[in-house]
Amino acid sequence: MSSLNTTSFAILGLLAKRDWSSYELTEYFRRSVIYSCWPRAASCIYREQKKLASLNLVKARQDTDTGRRTIYSITKAGRKALEQWLIESDQSGKFQYEYESLVKFLFCDHNGSVQEQATNIAEEAANEAKLIGEIVSRQLSPGWGVEEDHHLNIDAFRFLVDLIEARVKWAKESNMKFSKISKNSKKALTKKDLQAELEVQLDRLNAIADMQSPVDV
Repeated sequence: MSSLNTTSFAILGLLAKRDWSSYELTEYFRRSVIYSCWPRAASCIYREQKKLASLNLVKARQDTDTGRRTIYSITKAGRKALEQWLIESDQSGKFQYEYESLVKFLFCDHNGSVQEQATNIAEEAANEAKLIGEIVSRQLSPGWGVEEDHHLNIDAFRFLVDLIEARVKWAKESNMKFSKISKNSKKALTKKDLQAELEVQLDRLNAIADMQSPVDV
């Protein structure tokens, strides 16, 4: 269904595990690993729940205990839509990574703040580590439900930690590189040097792209 998006399918994925109240779903998005890779406002989560109900992909009922909470459960059509989404693969090669600090880095030679911008990226990574660390700490705290403490969450956190470490490593290497250049103008990169560096990155990319199965073990 063209009207469904990633948020829609994330909600279906949670409902495929168990029934959730509208409030529980919204809170889970706010305090779980999902928030680290797909942050959405509470209003968006509530809106998607109602849309899924209107499409008969989930069923809504009132909580029999309180009569005030809306409880959602997934329907057969919802499970089918989720399963179809999970097996879909985007073969278009489309990639989009929006990161304003990296855009600033591309133009920071205008004010000579190359090392400052690289340092900013490392500091942002450290702040992100703190926020994700708080989410992990909540999952370690008593009272976190078994269904939320899923083994897939652990690997998702590892993916995020790897990205954070990669940014810190990149920032340190960039700072060292430009520090040497600023101290010795003779070490400034020539056009030939730049081409050689680009060829190294292209070789790295091609090595991954040419793998028949990059995750073979």
